[in-house]
Amino acid sequence: ADGGGISGARWRSPELVLKRVHKGVPLACRSVVWEQLFGWSELHTDAAANAWRRHVNAPFLHDGEQIDLDINRETRSHVRFVERYGAGQQSLWRVLKVFALHDRHVGYCQAMSSIAALLLVFLDETKAFAAFTHLFAERDRRYLLRRVFLPDFPLLQQVTFVHNWLMQRYFAAVHAELEGNGMSVEVYGTEWFLKVFVHRLPFPIVLRVWDLYAVYGYDVVFAVALTIFDQLGARLGTTFDSIIPTLQKLEARTDIDEERFVTAVVAWRAKIAKHWPVLRAAWDERREEARTQQRQYEQQLAAAGGDESALKARRHSQQRVRKPPAGAQWDLIFPTTPPSASAAQVLHRDVV
Repeated sequence: ADGGGISGARWRSPELVLKRVHKGVPLACRSVVWEQLFGWSELHTDAAANAWRRHVNAPFLHDGEQIDLDINRETRSHVRFVERYGAGQQSLWRVLKVFALHDRHVGYCQAMSSIAALLLVFLDETKAFAAFTHLFAERDRRYLLRRVFLPDFPLLQQVTFVHNWLMQRYFAAVHAELEGNGMSVEVYGTEWFLKVFVHRLPFPIVLRVWDLYAVYGYDVVFAVALTIFDQLGARLGTTFDSIIPTLQKLEARTDIDEERFVTAVVAWRAKIAKHWPVLRAAWDERREEARTQQRQYEQQLAAAGGDESALKARRHSQQRVRKPPAGAQWDLIFPTTPPSASAAQVLHRDVV
């Protein structure tokens, strides 16, 4: 497919591919382009096919009812899924069920239905399953959904750390207003970062965000988040009562210019890149503090005979007892393709 400038021949020119992605992938050939950008063409392997065949008709006793409820609640804004128990909802249920059985350590989480639904808009269910498993692959340090969705959401702690740091630097007044009213990023941004903005921005913009996600990887979420605050500007307001309703209704907005938004995301990603060394040092410092807390906690727990409830009851201890933050042992995942990388490096292919 020519794809409005992305043809089989032109994949040999990474510069043209990136230019086309920034300009916008035509809707009619997005499935072909995504398959190339995400590398899904390499994934229609025996492993994915065998997992599908093994689990698609297997009994599912754990999260089946929850998946059914989530599908009906989260995906009905698209015509493919609007019919209750229609073909679209059934395909989505099967993809999520098979994945939960295939990767039992991750299992199922509500936000997954939005991601799988987006894939099913462009792919049949077996290809959507292969693509979904690719996004959750541990070996792939680019898309990172597995580390986001593992029990206790380990990567979200680092993601919110980075977002808060960037907000304090670039949108300090808005950040202070939100934090001062108890509206932390965990409240308004968790679904942004879990779903990579699916169902959190207008659908055409979500598709463009996912074009960039395919190319650059998960770190694009920080640029998208800052672009939201930047592009809305005065429309966002400066008080808690105006900011929160605006953030909660982004998907329905019709006044966000698609081209300006995407251009801003690319610019913000380049701007954020200069801060990664500082952010890495700040996170390493926080992680070392967490390790110190862990050692202190273990020592105090041992002194209490291993009884955690007894340890907490020691209110007159000179040192405050605090369990270290979950996920402190995880490294912050930095971009694998910095803005200075060549187009060939960004696309993980050499110029032919």
